[in-house]
Amino acid sequence: MLSFPRKLPKVCGKFKKPDAIVATSSTPMACMAGLKLAKKCGCKGIAEIADLWPESFVAYDFIGKKNLLLQPMYAYEKRMYTKADTIIFTMEGGKDYIIEKGWDKAHGGPVDIGKIYYINNGVDLEVFDYNRKHYTLADPDLDDPDTFKVVYTGSIRLANRVDDIVDAALELKKRNVKNVKIFLYGSGNYADTIIRKIQELKLDNIQLKGFVHKKYIPYILSKSDLNIYLLKDTQLYRFGLSLNKCFEYFASGKPVLASAKSGYSLIDRYACGETLESYNPKMFIKKVLYFRNLPAKQYEEYCLNAQRAANDFDYTTFIYM
Repeated sequence: MLSFPRKLPKVCGKFKKPDAIVATSSTPMACMAGLKLAKKCGCKGIAEIADLWPESFVAYDFIGKKNLLLQPMYAYEKRMYTKADTIIFTMEGGKDYIIEKGWDKAHGGPVDIGKIYYINNGVDLEVFDYNRKHYTLADPDLDDPDTFKVVYTGSIRLANRVDDIVDAALELKKRNVKNVKIFLYGSGNYADTIIRKIQELKLDNIQLKGFVHKKYIPYILSKSDLNIYLLKDTQLYRFGLSLNKCFEYFASGKPVLASAKSGYSLIDRYACGETLESYNPKMFIKKVLYFRNLPAKQYEEYCLNAQRAANDFDYTTFIYM
């Protein structure tokens, strides 16, 4: 986090003056370094905000609300927004966040709301469809027509609540539900814990398939019946979401089930799935079974709506606000 902004000016000094520098907030320090470089070059400095720092740390309990470090961190964040010529939030409620903090000019702050834009993540449907057709996997689980396939793709980490997906599988077992299986595709530092938990609970209705190259994801999702993701129950998501996997889920043309409500929900807007008010395994499985038991016509409506969402966020369409 510290070495990148320190080394950046020397590396970028080799290039000709750009028209603009887009500084992504992988960390606020990296973003600020890009904005300082833009000022030095005499070009536009654009801050792309994909994560709210330090708000995310508070939401995920990494930092307590009374931690003395918070105020200087918020001050640094506000300074970053002030210095940027343009601010792009990947979550739709970015302006809400600035206003809620009182950092906008209408509330006496230094940030001009007029320079804030929203551009979410998206999907390249041409590439997605090409990969779906050309990069397939020989997997009898995916090819089984008698199994209702629930699929998660992404990092296997504590923050993604993958252990709660295992609890949902346990709920399936308790209900003696047959022909519904959950498949987890991905890797991460929580993978071994998940494998042990599955083994200890003696579950045969959930499998951690492990890492697969991204080019195989379109085929995997196209073979699913329901795509899922879980979020921490936190007020952080009232500002919206920018999950890459969500747009891949839409592109697969299959319904999406999310574990918690979020502001500006695309799932709700496009009626391409369902979102829970908050997660619990019984309600989660109730929704899974809702999709499994849907009449074909109603299920197809969800699928068409998912595809419509993907079309609107295709990179060639490029919707922004």
